[in-house]
Parts: sequence; structure tokens; C-alpha cells
Amino acid sequence: MEGGHAGKTYTLTGPEAWSLAEVATCLTRVLGRPIASAAPTPEEYRAVLLGEGAPVEIVSYLITVYGLVATGAVAAPTDDVLRLTGRAPRGTEEVLTELFGAGQPVAV
Repeated sequence: MEGGHAGKTYTLTGPEAWSLAEVATCLTRVLGRPIASAAPTPEEYRAVLLGEGAPVEIVSYLITVYGLVATGAVAAPTDDVLRLTGRAPRGTEEVLTELFGAGQPVAV
């Protein structure tokens, strides 16, 4: 990689901004079964994560990320991936289809 990146911050995104509900709709198409977009409060989300055995440090991080996503604070796509790699980022539906589409094992 070329130099000149020291001290710089990049925001790596896909080509579009998706709400949690839009991701659920996309997953419904990809998986062929209904996926609902829950909207838990941070306290409810914390309880679920801790109940599943997630470490407290990870839970705190995920609560912060969930809040940023849920409020749309990180919704604006950037061109940083294209500028850094010379390639456009792949879309959410393309990636989800590759990961979870027909013939792919899905953990439930």
C-alpha cells in the first residue's frame, strides 16, 4: 500500500446506506424466510447479549455500534473504499447473497 496514510481516518462503507429494517427485508429475500427487524432498547439488547454469554467489553462495544446504526449516525456512504483500493465496494445484498444465499449453510 502506498504511504501517506499515517494519522488519517477512513470510514469504510458499502455503496448504500441501509436501515436495520431494510437489512431484515434483504435477508428475507436472500434466505427465503421471514426475518424481522427488532428494535430493542439498549438495555434489552445488553440483557440479551449478556444472557448469551458475551463478554462485558464486547457488549459495551456492540451497544455503542448498535446505537450508531439505529440512529443513522453512520448512515452516509463514503468513497473511501474506492479511493483506497481502486475498486467500488460491493453492495449489501450482493454480500449477503454470497454469504447466505441458496446452498450456503446458515446457522440458526
